[in-house]
Amino acid sequence: MKSTKSFILALKTLGLMTLYFLIVTKVQAQTPAATDPVYIQREYMKVMPGMREDYLKAEQVWKAVHQRHKDEDKILGWTLYRSIFPSGTNAEYDYMTVTRFKSCKELEEAGKMTWA
Repeated sequence: MKSTKSFILALKTLGLMTLYFLIVTKVQAQTPAATDPVYIQREYMKVMPGMREDYLKAEQVWKAVHQRHKDEDKILGWTLYRSIFPSGTNAEYDYMTVTRFKSCKELEEAGKMTWA
């Protein structure tokens, strides 16, 4: 009787394992689609004490400039980051901007961009 129960349990286990492996072999991992490289330009700013609000007002102007460049497909995007740690006089920079480009050529052209 005990051997019959063991045999039935072994058959169930074997059946479940077979089913499991059949299901697993049919499922394939998703791989992200290949994407073109993105070129970035990082700029670091150290703001003088007491000038934070003036700096952020200036960045609002630049935000509009970068949005126009994005609308004209000159850049992929632009982001402003604030450094939190370390802060104060220990910080090498207070803010960083990241501008993203589709190609190295566009990155090189960024130096030639004007206010016009």
